[in-house]
Amino acid sequence: TFRKELSSIPGVILIRRRSPKRSPSKRQALRRATKLTGIKVIVLTEPEKVSLVQDCIPLMAKPILNGEADIVVPKRSEELFKKTYPAYQYESEIEGNRTYNEELRSHKLIDMNEDDLDMFFGPRVFSNDRKVVSLFMKRYHFSIAHASFPKWYFDAEEFSNTNFFSIVTALRKGLKVKSVEVPFKYPDTQKQNEDCLEDLFLEKRKTQRIGLIVELLHFVAYLE
Repeated sequence: TFRKELSSIPGVILIRRRSPKRSPSKRQALRRATKLTGIKVIVLTEPEKVSLVQDCIPLMAKPILNGEADIVVPKRSEELFKKTYPAYQYESEIEGNRTYNEELRSHKLIDMNEDDLDMFFGPRVFSNDRKVVSLFMKRYHFSIAHASFPKWYFDAEEFSNTNFFSIVTALRKGLKVKSVEVPFKYPDTQKQNEDCLEDLFLEKRKTQRIGLIVELLHFVAYLE
């Protein structure tokens, strides 16, 4: 039903995902997107983020089109973030962003006086330039011989490879990574669904937050 609904939208190209994991599927979509004619900016997001498509694309794309940025990490408006998200998710992602940015600063990847990047907000926007796109196509995995955790507990192929390690690597290489505030509103239906299953989603957000921070610690050690 979902695929049929998407197919009815003009301009939508559907491809059948080959992996249940997030990063391989995003790389699959990127391979297709980069080959389209006239594409200067790529917005990597999820289909439920309707507000991002309706309200935010010009704001996010402008710095890239103007040559001011190679990559834009959208930053949610504090007011709308707190108002439209489930309270536990707001609190979890505020904490996750704080810790993630502290680590980036401790490794001199962002300056002390720079605003935090909203790393726990999923969308990423970047130039359709080979050197930039290649960062989002990289695949890293943890060797169990060098990792301090069971290989089945953390998996960079879920979130980190595409959404997080790409940004960390860009910062390391000195690319222009810009934070742009956007008026994104969390879907009300999604908020209602998650509020009904608060215990389940609270545990999910906590696990994701811890996993991403641990993966970052190992990744910056690898880069250094």
